[in-house]
Amino acid sequence: MGNVNVKKRGSVYQYEFEVPKVTSKRRRITKSGFKTKREARKTIMFQVQKKIKDELQNFLKKV
Repeated sequence: MGNVNVKKRGSVYQYEFEVPKVTSKRRRITKSGFKTKREARKTIMFQVQKKIKDELQNFLKKV
């Protein structure tokens, strides 16, 4: 997995990370609108785990 970043955009914070697809290119996931950096970091940990799990499940369905 690539870098996980939290950055400020205007008055809100945004996170972004890359999810490696099992069969093709990486996908960049971004979401913004968090009032604090802490709130963005808290959410990103859950989202990273969820996206990786979803990618793996989709791969296993195809096999």
